[in-house]
Amino acid sequence: MAVGGLKEVEKHLNNLIKAMGKASQEGLNRGAIVLHKKAIDMSPFVTGDLIASSYIVSKDGMSVGDSSSFSSGRGTTSGAGEDGGFLNAKEAPQHYGMESNHIQSMSVATAKAKEKRGACTIVGFSAYYASEVHENPTTGRSLRGSRVGMWKFLQNAAYGNRQEIAAAVHKDMKQNFGFGSLRAMMGK
Repeated sequence: MAVGGLKEVEKHLNNLIKAMGKASQEGLNRGAIVLHKKAIDMSPFVTGDLIASSYIVSKDGMSVGDSSSFSSGRGTTSGAGEDGGFLNAKEAPQHYGMESNHIQSMSVATAKAKEKRGACTIVGFSAYYASEVHENPTTGRSLRGSRVGMWKFLQNAAYGNRQEIAAAVHKDMKQNFGFGSLRAMMGK
């Protein structure tokens, strides 16, 4: 007995596998955008630098947050100093260097995403104090610091919005892999 068309079936299966990987990456990107927005909404706010340090990078090259503005004087008035001008190194030395750290953090995250075998998207914050603020239970209730936002802002955004994030991922998978899409990929 001879099996005909095996090469054709193999070609269609390989195309399907590639398309599934692309669709799952697109779905992850869509879910990451939801997570990113929710995390920013929950982030504490004093100068705006923590929010400016947020980013999304993915294996397929998607990048959000690569042109951030920090209160050191690049495009935001949220960090205005006492005279109404932007903070300078004397007023807030901790803000200087945040842009270069942000670029480096995004570069490292992008490299990590590309190392992964399957689809990968990373949402993060590059501010040197982000993890300290994230893990501090007084975040958002401080007299000296932020009176808005909450601790575990990234974790809570992921957990509290998991259905919306999953729906965003599912939407791409369903859109790309409904019955009609599969038939089209198989050439029928």
